[in-house]
Amino acid sequence: MTTTTLVSVSVSVVITAVIAMVVFYATKQSPKVTPQFYENFEGIPASAQLISEAASCVYIQSGEMNKKVWSDQRMISAIKKAGVNRKVKFRFIFGPHMDVRNVSFIKTFYNAPYVEFRRAKERATTHYTVVDREYIQIESEHAPFSPDRKSMIVCSKLAEKYAVSFEKAWGKSEEVALEDLVATAESVSAKDLKNSSFAFIKPKDNSNGTIEPATTSEIGQLKQLITK
Repeated sequence: MTTTTLVSVSVSVVITAVIAMVVFYATKQSPKVTPQFYENFEGIPASAQLISEAASCVYIQSGEMNKKVWSDQRMISAIKKAGVNRKVKFRFIFGPHMDVRNVSFIKTFYNAPYVEFRRAKERATTHYTVVDREYIQIESEHAPFSPDRKSMIVCSKLAEKYAVSFEKAWGKSEEVALEDLVATAESVSAKDLKNSSFAFIKPKDNSNGTIEPATTSEIGQLKQLITK
């Protein structure tokens, strides 16, 4: 086993141990959720189930609003169920860029009365979902579009802490209408991507964490779908 592999394994072990300690000391008794740990995108069904049962509010700190997560029909159905049936309010912070492939989600929710969006000026290092200020799904730090992530879902005092953090981030984020972003979006060059305040992006060649700007054609297709 190489030195690099040993370091990687050691870091993973430490992260897992820290998460376990947090759960042990911060978890509240709940018949609804028991602490669960997930690799990569395995937690999508459980996260969707939790969101579908929300009673009042859901806060989501995202990055690029990855299609893999948010255009998953289980997520879309969960948000619609809670928003339409129980008038649950959803707040999303994304950015500064957005996944151009996330068509199903944008098409469904860009003008839904129970969903609000704001754009962050800088990419958040920690992504999480807080449900009713009582439950939290939190992910380890990861590169854009990377499946290499760990997550946990737990009923914990951490939920209130992150709800407060989210509200502060919400106040600092930019109010934005998704239809306006789509209507005014232009393709940027790969060279200018880092300096762009907003761009539709996609993963590059299915690589781990490498991004590239959407093409003019892809943005045009998105505009057509939204305006239909």
